[in-house]
Amino acid sequence: ISPALTQKVFANMRRVGKGFSGVETPLFEGMIADRQPAEEELGAEQVQVDAVIVEDVAEDVLDTCFALARRIEGLENDKAAQQLEIVKLKARV
Repeated sequence: ISPALTQKVFANMRRVGKGFSGVETPLFEGMIADRQPAEEELGAEQVQVDAVIVEDVAEDVLDTCFALARRIEGLENDKAAQQLEIVKLKARV
């Protein structure tokens, strides 16, 4: 796994969940005032659910990243094998 890919994964993990509260953002100032009582009712239970969702998403992202990294390594190995085969074939000609 390349260091650049690892850095990219962890940078994206830090962004997961930022700015996301699970509540739609209202379009107008008047809508913000109307929605405040509903937001106060969410309480600690909603925060816990959001934390679990963020953890699940982060785990899925990591699993996907590692699977893609393995595929990249496989493709790089295939490419090296093909290049070696080309060199051998050119030597025969």
